[in-house]
Amino acid sequence: MKPIVDGQFSVFFKNNRKFKISFDDIPFDDFAIFTGTIGENRKAIISLSKNKSCTHFIKIPLTDASLDLVKNEYQQLTNLGKFKYATTVFPNVKFIEDQIVVSNVLPMSKNSNQSWSSTHWNSLNELYRFSYRKKPLEETPFWKTINDGITFLQQPISINNGLIKKDIEKLKEAVEQLYYSINSTKTVSLGIGHGDFTPWNMYVGKDKLHVYDWEMSQHNFPLLFDFYHYFFQKGILINQEKFSEINRSIQSQLTNENALDILKSFKIEKEKHFQLYLLYIVCYYLPKYLSQPKLHHQVHWLVSTWTEALQSFARKVEVSNA
Repeated sequence: MKPIVDGQFSVFFKNNRKFKISFDDIPFDDFAIFTGTIGENRKAIISLSKNKSCTHFIKIPLTDASLDLVKNEYQQLTNLGKFKYATTVFPNVKFIEDQIVVSNVLPMSKNSNQSWSSTHWNSLNELYRFSYRKKPLEETPFWKTINDGITFLQQPISINNGLIKKDIEKLKEAVEQLYYSINSTKTVSLGIGHGDFTPWNMYVGKDKLHVYDWEMSQHNFPLLFDFYHYFFQKGILINQEKFSEINRSIQSQLTNENALDILKSFKIEKEKHFQLYLLYIVCYYLPKYLSQPKLHHQVHWLVSTWTEALQSFARKVEVSNA
């Protein structure tokens, strides 16, 4: 394929804000520009390469929301860098003038198999060892996000982007039913969470997990959030599976010796944490999707599977209350 142009070219950004690349000290002889996914979290990403090998990524926020994410990634990676890990590999990070540069964590040898493995369990286990705490759910930013989402979803909503109102009403009903069944005054096992722990945000190396894109990370996620997210995102966006298939994979993994060790060591109520994962993911993303003028077709897959999952838990709540 021929290049667009030989030599220099310009990239124009619709807003009037001007920006320049702030990392002049990084040597490179080639680069690529990614314009990011449409939406309020959009960022421009520049991949820098040296000797035909990608060494760094520069993230340039294009919205106020994406600026918050870039700042959060810098803070989270800085905090994570204070400890030594046997299994988990993180990027190095620098922050200058609202931009960050992160090192490429691609291992010399990587496993193309995307199946969940003992390496994933070992990574979560060591992350939890450094960050585990017990705290009332209502005192966490995690629960505030859920509350904010419920408040938004209880308002009259106008849909103009292809989402089907009847489907959204079903999802709202299921998420509210589960929300009101949760006692937020009870303590929950919390710890560091990546927030977007998916096959496309990591490489599996030799006995190590190389994880990048920490912009959604928090220190007060209910434990196993990343585990559930991995199976939902892979199941929906890659395999287009129904909830029943995703749930079978999840329940099968939870009988694994590594899983049982984590559940016992950190006193995790796996069913409750599964419910909290679903509440958060819908309360965080659905308001964003309802507000976006244009949507990727995969959003329809997500909405359908979330509804199926939440209705499944809602039926359990009805039975337990009967």
